[in-house]
Amino acid sequence: MINVSKAGIKVGPSKTKTYKNDSFDVYWNGVIYIPGKPVGLPSIIEFINKLLNQDIAEICALLYGVFFMVVQDKTRNITYAFIDNSGLFKAYFSTTEISDSFLDLIKRKAIGDISPECIVEFLCFGNLYCNKTFFDDIKKIKDNEIMVLNSKGVFEVRDKKIGKISDESKCEILSFLKNCCESFRDEQLSVDLTGGADTRFIAALLSYFGMNFEVAISGTEGNTDIKVALEVAKLLNRNIYVTQHTIDTLEQDIEKLFIYNDGLANILTYHRVSQFQNDRLQRGVTLGLSGAGGELFKDSWWLQDFPFYNSSRIRIERLFERCIRKTFFPHILLSERLADLSKGLERKFIDLLNLYRLNSNTQTYDNIYYHFRAQEAIGRFLTNTNNYFIPFYTPLLELDLARLSFNLKRRERFNNMFHRNWITFSNLKVARLKTNHGFTVSSRKADMLADFLHYLSDKQKRLVNKIIPKNPEKIILQDGPDNPQMIGRIRRMQITHELIGVLKKYGILNTALKIESVSDCHLGSLITLGLLLKRMEIGPSYKGTLYQNKAL
Repeated sequence: MINVSKAGIKVGPSKTKTYKNDSFDVYWNGVIYIPGKPVGLPSIIEFINKLLNQDIAEICALLYGVFFMVVQDKTRNITYAFIDNSGLFKAYFSTTEISDSFLDLIKRKAIGDISPECIVEFLCFGNLYCNKTFFDDIKKIKDNEIMVLNSKGVFEVRDKKIGKISDESKCEILSFLKNCCESFRDEQLSVDLTGGADTRFIAALLSYFGMNFEVAISGTEGNTDIKVALEVAKLLNRNIYVTQHTIDTLEQDIEKLFIYNDGLANILTYHRVSQFQNDRLQRGVTLGLSGAGGELFKDSWWLQDFPFYNSSRIRIERLFERCIRKTFFPHILLSERLADLSKGLERKFIDLLNLYRLNSNTQTYDNIYYHFRAQEAIGRFLTNTNNYFIPFYTPLLELDLARLSFNLKRRERFNNMFHRNWITFSNLKVARLKTNHGFTVSSRKADMLADFLHYLSDKQKRLVNKIIPKNPEKIILQDGPDNPQMIGRIRRMQITHELIGVLKKYGILNTALKIESVSDCHLGSLITLGLLLKRMEIGPSYKGTLYQNKAL
């Protein structure tokens, strides 16, 4: 944990790294590198040497990775704080402090300060978007912001000058990954490998460049992803480690999961992943790589407009309904005041998404995916892992590659063509092995012809699930990796019932609510919110009830 205030810089118990010379003190969490330079200190030193003669806003674009960084310029008495250029690492600021720990910043906050609008948004989505937190005066640092504590002790915000995802791309995929390999060469590297195309793309190309790495996957026995990953690992001649998701210590894990997620995400989404990353930590892994963000190289978020891609007709409401909304927390389960707020949330959110409109439907959907799905949901997972387990990075969401994907032609993303071309280029045998969806990722015409019916069938299932509103708990395209007994265990746990009682006490839930009426997908969010209130209640900030509780 790194905290910046007028009183100075405090570093708490965490994986924070430091570098100091005569001119600068540098503190960072996460993965930082300059392409072609080793991860961590060598890249930091090069960055600081350039900072002696250049403005920080001009050279932030040199830094790649997933990180939070604080630079104290001792000669000018100025402190800078910023996150990675992809906006993935989660860090926060208030009027008086900057920190990579939300829970650290709220130690002096009162329960009554919590935003009711943010409570409703969190219960609906399991996340808070557009740089929001539960408090209106605490925000997430944006990708293009440099927070500055100037020599007069005043906080300012500067522009990083990194541009946008829609800017012209000058990136070439092989050159990018070759530089990654040079930077990661000395690391004990572990690469995610599932049954899908995204992780296979990363693993196949790293093998092409001669990198030494293990592959790893988590799930439950008999999971299709694990079966496919074992076959891919064999063809790549890689050691594969499988973490079986267990729930033996679920009760004891709840408080830890709350801390890992910084009180800002559905805690159940990280339970399996925390076991997975802890196993890597115990094996001595020094850098993990994910295939997250591969959707930007496919047409996944365009599918609701299939086949009318690159159209000037932009249907934000349709995208919201089929890619973001999924299910709202039922109004009737909320207290009267929050139910009224909930009824207006959908319209407000769609109006917000309209701010991301670009020239075409597909460009707009990419822009929304990048700023909502990637920066918030994926960014939360990456931040958790970097803060508590191992340095962890997803190359496909690096700003350079996001721009590359944004500027790809439609035909390069349809039918997984980007993945097909590069996996086939790097290893034909690996490309011809079927994915968890039943088709290959080979670009050979014979293989693509054989795949076509399987591909259309898969797309049809996904399109139907987007067009016809359903209960998301009934939509199962493949077996999931989480232990299927986890949700039932959560429902029976005493702490779950206690926390629902806390939420009723503070006027968030309808007092008549029964746990049976809460969907599986909302349980983790209720637990997170209940734990946040309990944490604040027992601290010095407790000042009584949040709202007047009125049952419907």
